[in-house]
Amino acid sequence: MYIEGKARIRDSGNAFLNPVGKASRDLSVAYVDLLASKGSSLLDATAATGIRAIRYTKESGIKNPTILEINPRPTGR
Repeated sequence: MYIEGKARIRDSGNAFLNPVGKASRDLSVAYVDLLASKGSSLLDATAATGIRAIRYTKESGIKNPTILEINPRPTGR
């Protein structure tokens, strides 16, 4: 289980979770929380694991996230 902010995702060991990127995710979540009205929609066009979009939903009041990842093999194999 990987926990960051209010987000929890199951880590199967195949996903790349960049711990250095946490600071960037913290800032973007704070920014979205500041600017978005409650119930806003959001697009995360390069989601990968989706941890940022999950945090937006749980910490910023985003109600309709669209989360995209185009990798047909998410494990990277």
